Amino acid sequence: MDAKLAETLADFVDAEIYEDYSGRGMFGKTTTGLVVDNITELLAAVINNADLLVEQDDEYPEALFSINGFRVDSMGTQTIVY
Repeated sequence: MDAKLAETLADFVDAEIYEDYSGRGMFGKTTTGLVVDNITELLAAVINNADLLVEQDDEYPEALFSINGFRVDSMGTQTIVY
């Protein structure tokens, strides 16, 4: 996940930004992740703030990210979204 996007999403929910995370199957590559207690709260925040996560370009809005690109790993009682 892009670091700027992680910061934006962290403003919507109680989340910790985890830098240099290497998830399953990343083979040592790193990215920024967002550690949340409840992933459904994050999804609800994305839906409720969708207008802030879209760039307006002419008549066609474009999302700042693709939800298809997100991965999640369990971290015990928390989840990391990256």
